[in-house]
Amino acid sequence: MDSTTSDCDTADVNYIKRVKCAVAIAVIRNKPEDMSGEQYAKKLRETLQKREEDWKREAKRLEVELLTAKQELVKLKAEETFHKWDSRNLYAASIETAPDQFSDHFFTPPSSSETISSMEGPKIHREFNNGIRFLHCAMCLHNHNKTMSVFKTSESLDVLENSLTSVVDHLLENLEEIPSKDLNWAVEGVLKVVSSDLNVDSEKKLEGTCWRLIQGLLKKALIGGHNQPYKYQETLISQILYLCKVKSLLIPTLKLLIHQIVKLSEMLRQYTNKQCDLNVAQYENGCNAFNILEQLLSLSSTRENIKGEVAETMKEQLESSLLHITESFPLFAHYVWKLNSYMNIK
Repeated sequence: MDSTTSDCDTADVNYIKRVKCAVAIAVIRNKPEDMSGEQYAKKLRETLQKREEDWKREAKRLEVELLTAKQELVKLKAEETFHKWDSRNLYAASIETAPDQFSDHFFTPPSSSETISSMEGPKIHREFNNGIRFLHCAMCLHNHNKTMSVFKTSESLDVLENSLTSVVDHLLENLEEIPSKDLNWAVEGVLKVVSSDLNVDSEKKLEGTCWRLIQGLLKKALIGGHNQPYKYQETLISQILYLCKVKSLLIPTLKLLIHQIVKLSEMLRQYTNKQCDLNVAQYENGCNAFNILEQLLSLSSTRENIKGEVAETMKEQLESSLLHITESFPLFAHYVWKLNSYMNIK
């Protein structure tokens, strides 16, 4: 079997060599007289790269169009469901807005032909703005009657998942350009979707997308304060705390922050032993990790979710970070002891 595989690999290599030789001959034969073969090959490569980029943009445009069409179908289903509820008087006492009025606020992303709009500051794609509105309205619809939710079919769940992914991707790519009020609105919509009672498989995908958002926010929040305004950093931290209301996202966030502190302790230990220079950026990032971790642990909802074995493990990791550096870095030790005091272990 090995000899057969080897023969196949040799044949493939020989075929690739022949193809390369044929391409080179074709380039030389067809090149203009005022260009060398190398120049012509370079021009062809640039042309192919440009075509590939054009196809990627076209594919992205078509993805937006497809998502728009799917969300329009969900909207129609939502309106139909609300009309059914209204006709049966199921929510006559609890819903003050008529179905027709509600549908006016049930937004969907626009077509890709629409231009970028301005929202009191940096420019944001209108599809992003309307995508957030879709998440809010979709969850409002879902929470009115979960037994008759329009998100029962795989097709409608795909629309919701794609909408969430689109919003999160835009947040991560344009985080510094988005005003804090719009960031708050977007994160609130994301949390509503992740906290909704959908099927198990869908919840895992939604939580995975939300975890990507937390990682992106943490990456920005841990950067030293001299690189970004303090108010902006506080905004990021508040969004992280808000998203960590979901228990399945809280534990990984705590572990990631503790890992950052442990890495800092290892660097300080090497610095104490004169094995390396002090990494100021890493030291500052570790201080920010202390700040975020303290704010998380000070929340009563957090302490309720980290009792028992999880809290014990975290406490052991923090205590091990003090090994051999307590005397040299008493402030580091003080913060570790302070964080451990938040652990409500019984």
